[in-house]
Amino acid sequence: MNALDNRVKQVLTTEADRLAPNDDLVRTAIRRANRIRRGRRAAGASAFAAIGVVLVAFVPAAILNSSTPDPAATPSPLPSAEVVVQATKPPPEWSWPGDAPFDSWLAKLPQGELPRVPYLQHGYLNDGNHRVALPKISTRNATSWPIARVADGWLIGVVSWRGEEPGGFGLLKRSGQFDFLAKGDPRGAALSPDGKQLAYGTAPWQQKAEGVGTVSSADMKDKMTRVAVMDLATRKEISSTEVLEGRLQGWNELGIWMTTSGAGSRWQSALWKPGSKPSAVPAVVAVPTSRSPRMLWLSEDCERVVRLDEEHSAPAEYCGFGSSGGRSGLLSPDGETYVRRDRVAMRVGSKQETPLGILAGVPMHDHAWEDDTHVLISAGIPGKAALIRCDVESGKCERTTNTPANTMAYGPSN
Repeated sequence: MNALDNRVKQVLTTEADRLAPNDDLVRTAIRRANRIRRGRRAAGASAFAAIGVVLVAFVPAAILNSSTPDPAATPSPLPSAEVVVQATKPPPEWSWPGDAPFDSWLAKLPQGELPRVPYLQHGYLNDGNHRVALPKISTRNATSWPIARVADGWLIGVVSWRGEEPGGFGLLKRSGQFDFLAKGDPRGAALSPDGKQLAYGTAPWQQKAEGVGTVSSADMKDKMTRVAVMDLATRKEISSTEVLEGRLQGWNELGIWMTTSGAGSRWQSALWKPGSKPSAVPAVVAVPTSRSPRMLWLSEDCERVVRLDEEHSAPAEYCGFGSSGGRSGLLSPDGETYVRRDRVAMRVGSKQETPLGILAGVPMHDHAWEDDTHVLISAGIPGKAALIRCDVESGKCERTTNTPANTMAYGPSN
């Protein structure tokens, strides 16, 4: 398994990785369930891994529900980037600083305000002055993560980890009432750019004797992911489609982006505009926000920020900075700032660098942008993780809570 294999695999487990159970047993069970699924579908073939990476090979039309992709919806090949930033030397392997240096660095960070995005902790959803108890299913046999704020409350995802009942997607109201919107094995969700519709992916679910909710690999039908669009006001389904082993990655002005399984279990992408058929895309992409048409397309050693407009412009490319743990760099909601894996923020299209105040050797894990210039980052070493806030313009960082980041699950701000 090479570096690109590891990176594309991470694309498919983004939602699972965002889960932050309250104890190691729950976290281990969830990851075990994901390993079971990934092992079954990757047996005898090369596996892939990473949060948004470009794989320059077309998705066979056979993997989609349609017999042929829509050529008009397939983005054109990308030109060379206007600005290429190359690491002067290969990035060093992560070298854990140890408990004492990590604790000392953390203690010196100033204490900031609580996260400005919804976060789940100790059985409650917290969002500003709101604190609402989570539904029983999300604390008894499953774990949850926030997807987005909506008028009535919060959309959350629920993953069943004991296999006693299915998970899915639901609405947690400010009153504490929880309503399931869709049940099944969650495969990603995203709001439409106008915030009025929800796209979500689910796979068939069935209880397993081993105690882990998963799907059977015996029937091809069980490998299909159903992607649907729901009107949040009426809770009625508007459109749906199916892709092979798909995971929804995001929704921007071009449509709904999914990662799918291709020939030889190689992961590719598909672009779906509700009302039409999904089309094959010659890449695996990360769609970090619906506010900007910019996205991340990644190759084995380079991460390209692209704008898929009429000119298909590519303002910048960053090469040689590595991808610790199979994760890519971070792109701000406005698409203007890119944070490299070596903890340096750059203005897209320029060579201006702003190092973030994160201790050397401490990798960045999960993240959530509070606005265009402030990002929450789970930074940690084995056994310890803290949720810190960094200003990408000044590079200054601060603590946000006094509790470990690995006891929390937090979602994007919208």
